Amino acid sequence: VLLKNSNEVLPLKAASSRIAVLGPQSLTQHGLLSDYAPAPCFNASYSCITTIADAIKQENGKGGETLVAKGVDINSTDTSGMEKALRFAQNADVVVLVLGDDFTIETEGKDRESIQLPGIQQQFALKVLALGKPSILVLVNGGAMGIESLADHADAIIEAFYPGPEGGQALAHTIFGKENRWGRLPYTMYPSTYVKEQNMSNYDMAKYPGRTYRYYQQTPVFPFGSGLSYTTFALRNADAIVEFPNIYFHCSLYNEGRSDDNDDDGDDAVLLLYHIPSSEYRSQVSYPVPFRRVIAFDRVRIGKGKMKHIRFTISVNQLGLTNADGVKHVYAGKHTLLLDVNGRGSSSSSLLSPEKVSTSVRRDITIPF
Repeated sequence: VLLKNSNEVLPLKAASSRIAVLGPQSLTQHGLLSDYAPAPCFNASYSCITTIADAIKQENGKGGETLVAKGVDINSTDTSGMEKALRFAQNADVVVLVLGDDFTIETEGKDRESIQLPGIQQQFALKVLALGKPSILVLVNGGAMGIESLADHADAIIEAFYPGPEGGQALAHTIFGKENRWGRLPYTMYPSTYVKEQNMSNYDMAKYPGRTYRYYQQTPVFPFGSGLSYTTFALRNADAIVEFPNIYFHCSLYNEGRSDDNDDDGDDAVLLLYHIPSSEYRSQVSYPVPFRRVIAFDRVRIGKGKMKHIRFTISVNQLGLTNADGVKHVYAGKHTLLLDVNGRGSSSSSLLSPEKVSTSVRRDITIPF
């Protein structure tokens, strides 16, 4: 998931740059796999897996130079490798900083007590970013990380999760623009202080500040549904037609491309969200009501300068709220649907005059019963 791409630092140009690939997750093989993944190589090992650093080195080619250093461990206070890594960063044209956690931090039967980067990774990252080099932060992790102290300083941010045995090569292909198949963030990335504001053993989703994109009331580092592309998609001719018991929401999605000569074919996941901000409904119920929820989505691939028509058919019953007895009830009145493209996320700020922008469209549906 491409979360940030300031000044279009991505995609990188192969064979023309000195790239420093730093961080403990850049050199891992086993750490690219999830907890339940078996060793994929013929000898029941991880030796056949291409690391992220090696994959970037291969893509950068003979005309470029790739400097690789771990810098720090996943979870220790050892600073012995930091000086070398900072020297590589200082001498590079661009820095790819690969950080995160692994099964030694969280796994089945072992939970984290913090969502910050473990060990001294954060301190290391701040030193690298303070050099002012164009920088790409890549996160390789299971659970969401609290990276608010780094988000403003990195030029680009990629959430890679555990990308799997072919993930290093897939990531390198994408970083260099050979692919443009980014996705959307499937969870909310909270600030690291969140675990102190909410008791992690309390599963009341609505208790302030709330859990998940449905109930969270503060500003996330990155909201659920975030996810950019190398190209730009624009909504056209969006409308909603109500023919009870169904609602038909349709639009045309146009790939505007960029100003350069890149092909810029690309994927986008179009989200249809149901927003429930109105006090009109909250006054009618005595149980927690979510602020928003996804009711439909579609993933499409569109060539540069091309357009595709998208149609969602939803039932009025999908706009119902489940009460304290587990029974779904549709309330009469105005219901708000928001169609979102370009991955700007599903935070409450998405509701601010979305008709004025080409990446989201809001429609109000009135239900008479």
